[in-house]
Amino acid sequence: MNQSEKPTLKSIKNISRTDEVNNAMRHVFQDAQMGLSGHRKLVIVLKNVFNKSVELNQQEYFALYLTRIINRILSLKKGEQVADRIAKFCASFIRSIVEDEIEAKQNKESDEDKEEDDEDEENESPTTMLITYLIHHLLRGIEAKDKTVRYRVVQLLAYLVRYIGEIDNNTFEALYSSLNKRLNDKEPIVRLQAIVAISHFQVFNFDYTEEESPFEIDITNASITEKIIHSIRHDESAEVRRAALLNLKKSQATIPYLIERARDTNSINRRLVYSRISRELGPMNNIDFKNRELLLKWGLNDREEAVQAAATKMLTTHWYGSVKEDLFELIENLHVKDSDIAETAMLIFFKSREDKLSTIKIDEAYWKQLSIEKAFLMRTFYCYCQDHTLLELVDANFPEAVDLAETLEKYLELRTKFIASNSENIKAWESHNEKLEVFKNQLLQLENTMSRINLETETHKKHLDAADDNLKFLQLEEQVSELNRFHEEQKDNYVPFAEKLQDLEFIILQLLLIANKFDYGDDFGRRKMLQVIRKRLTEDKLPGELASIALKVLKRISLHEKDFIAMSTEIITDIRDSYDNEDEHFHSAVSDFDDDDDDEEEEDEIEQDEDEEAKQKKRNEPKLPPDDIVIQCLTMSQHVLELIEHPLEDYTSLTSIYSGLVNYAINYKEKATLHLLGLKCLGLFALIDRSTAEDAVATLYHSMRSSGEQVRIIGMKAVIDILSIHGVSIIGTNIFSYARLFYKSLTNYDMPGLQCVVAEGLCKLFLTDIFHASSTSNESEEGDNQEYESEKQLFEALILTYFHPLTSKNQELGQILSFCIPVYAFSHPNHQARVSSVSGDVIYRLFSDDEFTHHDHKLSATSVIPQLIFWCDPNNLVNLTQFEIKRQTSHLWQCVYLLQALEQDTSKVVKRAIISNLSKLYLTDKLESTVLKGLAEALEGTKQCFEENATIPEYQLDKLSHKNLDNFIEYVNETYAKSVEREGEEREKSNLLSTNSILGELENELDTQSQHDKSETEENVETNEEETTQDTDKEINEDISDNEESVDVEMQDADDPVDDLKRQQLEENLREIDEILDAEDSVDYSISMEE
Repeated sequence: MNQSEKPTLKSIKNISRTDEVNNAMRHVFQDAQMGLSGHRKLVIVLKNVFNKSVELNQQEYFALYLTRIINRILSLKKGEQVADRIAKFCASFIRSIVEDEIEAKQNKESDEDKEEDDEDEENESPTTMLITYLIHHLLRGIEAKDKTVRYRVVQLLAYLVRYIGEIDNNTFEALYSSLNKRLNDKEPIVRLQAIVAISHFQVFNFDYTEEESPFEIDITNASITEKIIHSIRHDESAEVRRAALLNLKKSQATIPYLIERARDTNSINRRLVYSRISRELGPMNNIDFKNRELLLKWGLNDREEAVQAAATKMLTTHWYGSVKEDLFELIENLHVKDSDIAETAMLIFFKSREDKLSTIKIDEAYWKQLSIEKAFLMRTFYCYCQDHTLLELVDANFPEAVDLAETLEKYLELRTKFIASNSENIKAWESHNEKLEVFKNQLLQLENTMSRINLETETHKKHLDAADDNLKFLQLEEQVSELNRFHEEQKDNYVPFAEKLQDLEFIILQLLLIANKFDYGDDFGRRKMLQVIRKRLTEDKLPGELASIALKVLKRISLHEKDFIAMSTEIITDIRDSYDNEDEHFHSAVSDFDDDDDDEEEEDEIEQDEDEEAKQKKRNEPKLPPDDIVIQCLTMSQHVLELIEHPLEDYTSLTSIYSGLVNYAINYKEKATLHLLGLKCLGLFALIDRSTAEDAVATLYHSMRSSGEQVRIIGMKAVIDILSIHGVSIIGTNIFSYARLFYKSLTNYDMPGLQCVVAEGLCKLFLTDIFHASSTSNESEEGDNQEYESEKQLFEALILTYFHPLTSKNQELGQILSFCIPVYAFSHPNHQARVSSVSGDVIYRLFSDDEFTHHDHKLSATSVIPQLIFWCDPNNLVNLTQFEIKRQTSHLWQCVYLLQALEQDTSKVVKRAIISNLSKLYLTDKLESTVLKGLAEALEGTKQCFEENATIPEYQLDKLSHKNLDNFIEYVNETYAKSVEREGEEREKSNLLSTNSILGELENELDTQSQHDKSETEENVETNEEETTQDTDKEINEDISDNEESVDVEMQDADDPVDDLKRQQLEENLREIDEILDAEDSVDYSISMEE
């Protein structure tokens, strides 16, 4: 075959020499790199060449030349289409020959053929030999120093592993081990291809016991899946996480990790969960309720519109289609009774599928047979119609206010009767709750005690006490578990009743929510609803959610807020006093004790005094009802306080609740529910009264310092809300103590819930500049510096928490910080300046402190530094013009702080990453020359620092880093020169403008003087005309004389110090003008002296 001719099926049959094989392969690969469209034909040609080389017993030469061709693409960087096409072509060729071999084996069905197969299995087939040779060749470069070579090698292996067929165990073990190492490669593009390659092993069967395993290392399906999951959760590259997400095998065991990516920091990854992964998981019933709830909650509330759109499409198209477009079945699968996102989901469904609104019909029969699904659909449908003013649909489907009130009353009465008819179940349930409440109280006490011990001391004895408390804690948890198991065994007795009661209360809740938005234009209907609500709030022991919505309805139908407060206070008082009507023994016991004491004979004077003191103490104690009544009152008070908008001084009736209930609850720390409700109400009272807030912050501070996570979360929310309303001045000079409490709570990874509350609260306080605004309020500079340092450390802690390796285990915390920090940075130039001021310290601590470096998940400077630079980029600021953006100095100061980290004892890797990212800083010649000059001097100082420490390994940079640093220094110097030139031009323009201004002023002065002289002359003429006429010559002389005298008088009157000063300034200005005109006599200013 002629070397210049392309191979054909006919010419390949005539091949007899290796050089002809070489020529055929060269032509095939030459054409393969041109495009993908001809690959199918070229695969057939190359396959025939391979078969011919097997016939000639030259398959080893074929494999050798194939690897030589592949070597030529290994040095081509990512994105080179030629290399990508050759890699895909090789994969297609391997797949084709493997499929042919499998097909050939399947066609052999006779016994003789089976015997021949047994003989063939002892020797490798040509296909297996080629694949093995190719894998061994590629593995030689999988640890190459050049990242491009590693990338191409792993890419080729990722294409090949899905078609490798049968290879020996040693080769497979070497392949698996090498790919496993590349999962930790420093280059994301290499890790991505390694993930793709490893994921193909998930379909292999590694069902071996330890004794039967043919491999020396642990290779199981579970271990492979675990490695991919680890990359999904912990890899810092969004592209790598995306590859792992798309290639992880879908099963019930992996569904939680797939859905977890709906909280990924990358919006594309989040969108893929809804647009692709959810479809691969099948119908919505394949996902359990908990994961469905999370999926909807995260998707429909996502900050990115693209993610929201994908989640909406999943709900309205994929999931709705999976239930055959049955709206009631969709609602049933959403488990609306236990769902927090179902309401939002239905409202979005109505918005996206408006064509379904007209198909919903709610008639009288519908109202009489309400179920959970019907009530929920009715309520969400009404809310959507009201919000979008679809009044025709409302009028067609919903009754008058009176009918709604009567329907609500019937269901509330039905609830009361249902409870009364199941008194035994109610008693069993209350008994269960009482026992659980006892354990809750003990658990809270132990939790607080352990926290207090950890806070106060670290001595050995105290640690032993803590260990004992830990043991008690575990024992109590076991007791709670046993109690739950006991009631689990007895659930058949009361669970059906509880479920029916919950269903009924859910229907009532939907009716109350409708009532809260209903139109009460009919006063009769409003009064009827008011009667129903007041009666049921007072007489029925409504659960928390029903009571909350009922109070909202009460506020809506009240005349004004003062009327609402009066009625609410009356209801709470009636509930508190209801115990007196039911059982007078609570008060009569004291009087009985007094009567008996009077009849007793006195034994001695000391004992009598003790009894008197005890009686007096008992008389002075507040006479409160049992805890369940107090809890009900506190719950009602909490809901009322949440609805108040005016200050406490307008509602004196609430003061009795604060003094009588809230203080009582706060003091009982051993009662969990009571104490926690008291803290919540204290925080709400503090929001509407400053004097209460001053006492509340101190109380909350001391409670948080020595309590467990439950108390700390409630206390932290309250303190942050108080600071948001009243400002930092409410805590006076104790800002350092509170800042330290915030810092310890934020960095306490044993309390993830508390971390989220603190992180979100601090971001809000920094965003509104509440901390920053307080730094100028103190009198002493020392106090200002202390406050500034406290705020700076807190803000630095937020940034460090974002990058902390342990944050990856707290998805909610990561999501909060990934949203709040950019919002803060991009909202104001001062905020970017604050981020830049901590950049150097953040980098130094992240890569120097053991707190961050001892974790398995290592941080990468190549990802941290670009993120900090992105946050400080002035181009991301909102509400600024392009001119204002160019004058921002956030990147300039960030560069200064980065240079400080560069000069410190950071590692060589960090130094290289800082230098390589300096070119991303946004510096323009619109900046002041003084600051650019300072930056240039700082850069020269840094360069000198490297020269002085050239013998230290950390300061020995490679040529590329030196080049990048020199290029950046040159760029800064050029920018500085341009800035100096710009400022010179601006000064010249300013001088010209000032000259024009001076001449304009002179013109105004001359005009004023001319008008003044003219007016004086006219006055004198009028005066002379009034005098008696005499001889003409004499009149003229007298007039002239009079005029001269009048001018002298005017000059004397004008000869005061102010005019002298003006005259001197005028003379100086004239002299300056003369000098300018002499220097620039060729300039024509075209100044008109006329008005």
